Amino acid sequence: MLNQHFVPGARRTFGNDYIFAQDNAPCHKSKVALEYFRENQIELLPWPAGSPDLNPIENLWGILKAKVAKRFHRTKAQLEEFAIDEWQKMPQEVVKNTILSMPYRISQVIERNGKKCDY
Repeated sequence: MLNQHFVPGARRTFGNDYIFAQDNAPCHKSKVALEYFRENQIELLPWPAGSPDLNPIENLWGILKAKVAKRFHRTKAQLEEFAIDEWQKMPQEVVKNTILSMPYRISQVIERNGKKCDY
């Protein structure tokens, strides 16, 4: 994923002047992953454990998950089909509003001394 999509796009857009942000999920901190970033000279943003995840995609994943759960899949293939279908039907207004909610969510995190904001 990184080799095929992220790195070429990031380098086209920013050259080598960017910092990659990711959470502290175990798969993101594996020896293999960290070695990949080091070998490809990708600077990582230090991200403390338990930090509120303000990335708008997290809100969209939550919306998508709720919609897919209502469709009662029976197979992995059906789950994938339903997820793709619901993602494609996601109104752009929902995506836009999620992004536009960032200033409000950031102010909540500040008011709560770094604790999670409402999603």
